[in-house]
Amino acid sequence: MKLTKIELFDFKSIKHEKLEINTNQLCLVGKNECGKSSIIQAISHLSFLDTELQSNFINKSSANYPNGFPIISGVFQLEEKSFERLKKIFDTKVIEENKDATDLYIQIKRWGNGISNISLTLTDKETFGFDILTKIQQKSQFINTFYEEIYPNIEYYENEELLIEAATVKDLLGNDKRFETFRRLLYIGGCEDLNLLNNSDDNFLSTFHSKIEDRLNIILKKHYKQDESIKINLRTIKGDKLSLVIKDSSGESFAIEERSPGFRYYFSFLINKLWSKSKSGDKNTILLLDEPGGNLHPNGAKDLLKSFDEIAETSQIIYTTHSPFLTIRNCADSLVFVDKSPIKGTKINRKPYLNKYQ
Repeated sequence: MKLTKIELFDFKSIKHEKLEINTNQLCLVGKNECGKSSIIQAISHLSFLDTELQSNFINKSSANYPNGFPIISGVFQLEEKSFERLKKIFDTKVIEENKDATDLYIQIKRWGNGISNISLTLTDKETFGFDILTKIQQKSQFINTFYEEIYPNIEYYENEELLIEAATVKDLLGNDKRFETFRRLLYIGGCEDLNLLNNSDDNFLSTFHSKIEDRLNIILKKHYKQDESIKINLRTIKGDKLSLVIKDSSGESFAIEERSPGFRYYFSFLINKLWSKSKSGDKNTILLLDEPGGNLHPNGAKDLLKSFDEIAETSQIIYTTHSPFLTIRNCADSLVFVDKSPIKGTKINRKPYLNKYQ
């Protein structure tokens, strides 16, 4: 399923706005406080089973303020594989009669939390359209299966949520989001079961850590071209904390927290990108990034844009930036200008270059 359109009502500074998505890579630019981050955050709430709408998200000029909720709608195009899966979990004559229809879409709309506050409308935009959930008795079972097997993975990151920091095995086995990137790093390195880190055999742990290091260094050498002398070591510090130690051509070793913010961001982003790719299978991934790589050197920004291009080959990426080195220059349809006025609120301009390049 590919996201092709969003429509937002009363989300923060957005009163009502639509955005057509015609490419797999979308870059939102504009001044501070214009609403770029609000657009990204609103899209993240299309992940309707993993996010919670809150009443304080609602636009203060809304008639539903202060106790209502915003309305968030997304239109997804169904590829053939997704359509075949949908038919298996949703047996209805309407779908069978239209089994050869092309350009099928599902519109997801939510106006609160829980199944009673969402709708799933199947349409080809011309001949038919109906809310799937009105024809389902076991709604909860259907929603869970649809979400796990068909619906895209929507990953939303703010800068601080990406960064890796030292963690105990107990931290890694918990649910604290601060350590999520470290968990994913270990998975990418070959540790699919974090309980293996609890092993009391020092020889086993030493060998296991070494294998993870070797795999991570192969990955880093392939993707990080600014300094190919860098090598990664997995070390235990302060008694029981696992940490990444980085060694470069100077011969010195540094904890990852001591490396530059630019390197930390790029490496952490790389880990999350590879993890998403490995877990999504043939489902689409929609990656949402708010101000990625703000501390990157221009060469680092260039590497990050290459990563964005790789993601856009198979998935979708939508991000905000103030950096001229991270704006998309080779596709005008991929650049979106966001502005805000006291009366209209946040508005989107898809053609900022027609008059003057805002």
